[in-house]
Amino acid sequence: MDASRFEKCIGKLEESPEVSQLLKELGVTKKLKPARDEDTQLGLPKLGLDLGFSREQPESSQLTLIGVEFLTDDGDGGKAYTGGLPRGLAFTDSKQDVYAKLGPPSIPTDESMRMDHWLYDGLQLTVSYARSLEELMSVQVALPYEKDDDDE
Repeated sequence: MDASRFEKCIGKLEESPEVSQLLKELGVTKKLKPARDEDTQLGLPKLGLDLGFSREQPESSQLTLIGVEFLTDDGDGGKAYTGGLPRGLAFTDSKQDVYAKLGPPSIPTDESMRMDHWLYDGLQLTVSYARSLEELMSVQVALPYEKDDDDE
């Protein structure tokens, strides 16, 4: 499944036809239960995916898909995502390859974190690199992170 399919679902409710169909195709048959005080994560390690959902309202049970992380083999039985990655990226890309494809990051990042962020089409793309910076660990597409006043 191509990443653009996931991107079209970000920001939509779990009950929406697009997200419901996507979850069905991924083999998710049960309605998700919202986590108590935080976002709800749906890990699909055999597919190399991690989906993030957030409550529509603080007391609501309705969940909105807020992001998708495409993962490489984790060494613990999780498989690498095999579909097309966002923006033409490949897990074999080096940091230099990523910059050649995407240009400089939109959001400054601390070099020690081994990740970069780009903003496009109302979404945030985050690329996490292996220690060597010669391959990718994960690629995440999500609604942009909103900075709280407490974060400053």
